[in-house]
Amino acid sequence: MKNATILHQVALPALALLLSACAGQPPGGGETTTAIDIPPPVPSLPEPVPTPPSANQLLLASIALQLRELDQLAPAAAALAQLDPSLLSAAELVSYRELQIQLHYLEGELQRAEQVAELALAELAAGSAELWPIQQWRLRLLRGGDSTLRSARYGASLLGRGLDSERRSELIDQIWHDLQSTPLGKILEELGRAGTGKQWQGWLELAMIHSRRELTTGGRNAAWQRWQGHYPQHPAALTPPDGVGQQPVQAPASVALVLPMSGPLAAAGAAIVDGFLGALFEARAQSWPSQTMEVLDVNDFSDVGAAYGAAIASGAELIVGPLSRQRLSQWRADVPVPVLALNWFEHTAANLYQMALAPEDEASQLARLAYGKGARRALLIHSADSFGTTVYQSFTQVWNQLRGTITARAVYSGRDDYSSSLRDALGLVGSEQRAEQISQALGAQLEFSPRRRRDIDSVFLLTGNASEARALKPLLAYHYAGNLPVYSTSHVFSGQPSPRRDRDLNGILLVEAPWLLDSRDEMKEQLSQHGRLSAMAALGADAFLLHWRLAPMRINPGYRVRGHGGLLSMDAEGRIHRQLQPARMIGGVPVAGYD
Repeated sequence: MKNATILHQVALPALALLLSACAGQPPGGGETTTAIDIPPPVPSLPEPVPTPPSANQLLLASIALQLRELDQLAPAAAALAQLDPSLLSAAELVSYRELQIQLHYLEGELQRAEQVAELALAELAAGSAELWPIQQWRLRLLRGGDSTLRSARYGASLLGRGLDSERRSELIDQIWHDLQSTPLGKILEELGRAGTGKQWQGWLELAMIHSRRELTTGGRNAAWQRWQGHYPQHPAALTPPDGVGQQPVQAPASVALVLPMSGPLAAAGAAIVDGFLGALFEARAQSWPSQTMEVLDVNDFSDVGAAYGAAIASGAELIVGPLSRQRLSQWRADVPVPVLALNWFEHTAANLYQMALAPEDEASQLARLAYGKGARRALLIHSADSFGTTVYQSFTQVWNQLRGTITARAVYSGRDDYSSSLRDALGLVGSEQRAEQISQALGAQLEFSPRRRRDIDSVFLLTGNASEARALKPLLAYHYAGNLPVYSTSHVFSGQPSPRRDRDLNGILLVEAPWLLDSRDEMKEQLSQHGRLSAMAALGADAFLLHWRLAPMRINPGYRVRGHGGLLSMDAEGRIHRQLQPARMIGGVPVAGYD
């Protein structure tokens, strides 16, 4: 905030006075004596000098700011409510409105925050005030939950408003990320609407070009050049986002898939191979260059290093696999060709990339989505096993960073304690005990309905499978928490539509793989044939989409690829993260979108 430094300079003394006044006087000590009360003489004081109204306003704003930073949101809002915005300059008014928005946002009052943002933009539109902080908040509020298309459209409308080069570049990257996070179906619907402006249409067409349907390097480059010809002055043509308009990368001529083709993971290995080859055949329909493919059973070798050696000896320029962490833990030495491992482990190397169906990614994304929708005080439900602990830790790390509160936890070991763990977490046991105490004191039996604790506004059902979710979701209603929004990972849906069996899951807000939600996905039919292993087949298909893009993704943090299993990005250590799409269980099946 522009006035933050000024506010801080006067805030601490004022805040100290405010807090000391609220705290009262400390009790006295020592001996007690009797004395005659004699009124002290009244000193003659100079006439008080009135404080200028603007100084009073600044003092109140500074107190509100400091209280906000101490997480005292209600007192901060009370202090802010005493300000008279008509006494503020335009720059001070921006700071005042921004603090209002932030307080509403931190309390989860998103509708009120958006109303203040719209009010601020309207009252300051004719002036020369710095509106960027308010505009950034409006983008954030629009993006909350799953409104990425609205956020992108609003961001595009800001590009022509005299932004400096740094902010313009930042905004272009935000718009591009929002469009990549938007389902292709919604982009196509938006393209079909009448009255779409030329610049906005250019953004939508560019998003379609960079969808997974443009697979070949040459085809993508030709499409980019055609787009530039139609939109030579478009913001994305003048300042291309990461991954847009880059020179094609040569795909490896020979690829080895080192996977379990025998043993307990044989079915998973076969699904991955099928997904990889399916994506390859889809690409060949678009003139994909000829490649040599070899499949090696990792279980035919003493360790993964020996399997890698055999793949390299046969001419592999890139290796995909293995699948299990146990096999990856055998890796002792780097290899001279790129390796795309299909799980995460601790080892890092220049040639190593890691990709996994990681529940940690889902838990982190779920925390951000729910917070963006206004959730602040959470009940977490998870198992006591390693899956539950991993998901809980990943969720908690992000939730704490967002300043959310974990109000209660229900941790279960099995079906026998589903109900009891929820009763304890929801405070029903204490409610029942209080009712029993009152009944005994009155000597009469009371008609009583237990009351759950009221300091919860959201539930996170972090279960590892659909069977657990089917049992736990109805128990929330049974234990008086059926009116709370319930969020969950993709594990609550088995991947096979079963409306009758999954009707108890209706209303759950989850994250799910795009191919399951998009009827236009070119591999949907093939992937669905793998049943419970369809996620493995999608992992294989995404491995193909990534295998020729690994190097540029590592160089450009903003380079993302629309995969069948999610929007794929890479961190500095070569780990590939999946961003799934928001969905709601309706009629026993996941449907795209939260609203």
